[in-house]
Amino acid sequence: GDPAVQSTGATALSKAMLSRLITEPDLLKQLVVAYFDPDTADNAQLRQSLSYFLPVYCHSRAENATRMVHITCSVIAKLATIREAFLEEVADAEEEEDGMVKLSAVGNMLLDWTDPRKIFGFAEAAGAAGAADGASQTHYLLAESILERLVTSQVSKEEKKVLFSVLGRLHMPAGGCD
Repeated sequence: GDPAVQSTGATALSKAMLSRLITEPDLLKQLVVAYFDPDTADNAQLRQSLSYFLPVYCHSRAENATRMVHITCSVIAKLATIREAFLEEVADAEEEEDGMVKLSAVGNMLLDWTDPRKIFGFAEAAGAAGAADGASQTHYLLAESILERLVTSQVSKEEKKVLFSVLGRLHMPAGGCD
């Protein structure tokens, strides 16, 4: 519960993930959820650390962006649940809705973090078959993940709106993927 411990732990985990000592997707998911969670809104040091780490992590390697793609739908689902609970709590307390990021903003950030054009090495290899070891495939994988989520799961109206919005703005390089 201590903000200093939270930010120190997140920073240490971020550094371990950037250096590829830790590659666990569930830990990445927890960091992303913590970044958007209204409970951490007052922890500026944690938010600042994660606002630097998350884009750098995703844009530094295609495998990191792919890892983010695999957790994107579950992050949006988790945050939709948190948002519902937060809005109920806010309605009960008659407070303002300032502490929780809108799901559309979450979708935009996740879309940006997984954009294949921003992955290191993609521009140089744009015409090459191996475009930065799978960098060109991230949004194809995200499209597949979103479509699977929409077809196989109970999805709230707000979550569905965000997923369709993200689906419509994916960048899919010419040539397809494997």
